[in-house]
Amino acid sequence: MFNEKKLWVLLIAASMPILASAQFDKLHINAGTVLSSGKLFSDRGSGGLSAPSSWTERLRSSPGLMARLMAGHQVSERLSVAIGLSYESSPYQYHLENFILPSDIPRGTSTSFKQDIAVTRVGIPLQLTYQLGETKRLAGIAGLSLERAFSRKDEAIVTGAGAEDPAILNLNTVDIEGFNVFFSMGMDIVFLDLGSSKLALLPAISIGLLGDQVSFTEPRKANLYRAAIFLSYTHQL
Repeated sequence: MFNEKKLWVLLIAASMPILASAQFDKLHINAGTVLSSGKLFSDRGSGGLSAPSSWTERLRSSPGLMARLMAGHQVSERLSVAIGLSYESSPYQYHLENFILPSDIPRGTSTSFKQDIAVTRVGIPLQLTYQLGETKRLAGIAGLSLERAFSRKDEAIVTGAGAEDPAILNLNTVDIEGFNVFFSMGMDIVFLDLGSSKLALLPAISIGLLGDQVSFTEPRKANLYRAAIFLSYTHQL
């Protein structure tokens, strides 16, 4: 397992040559929507705590918001590099259905468990941009971002016999916490060029290279995937 402090040290060390040698000549402001998913997106299983059942478990996300503020430097005619800060707020929904407890059997019921999870991430993104073609209106982007996630869980909605079971009511379902490193790729599509300022669309996808999600039915390790589209404003300093 990676040490969290080492992750910060590695990213800061990788960015130090840039910070030391670069005179930042660009300011990037990105804001947009992001949709995340993971390997625990949808699953089925069998087996209850003491009674057999065929349950369905899902972790879904709704569109969230993400913003980035970055300072950039033009390394060459086509290549530029940027580093900054990012913030994301995304809602998740955890569902477990048809989970049969022993106390469900005489009632002829099954237990369902639903919980909303608000996830906030703050990070340090490092991005490379490479101009494609001669018009300077299209570029490929790639980068790494070290991010720290924080989760806040709402009170669970439980039906069936589990609604009267304190152990079920207080279950720790899915944790989206701690550090993760995201690798991202996308495009920078300029649609308005005002000389010293530009507006662009940035569609991008990213994958979390680290990170654990834990469900109470079965421990899992899952990477997070994100799709995002940003409205980007770049100003030449």
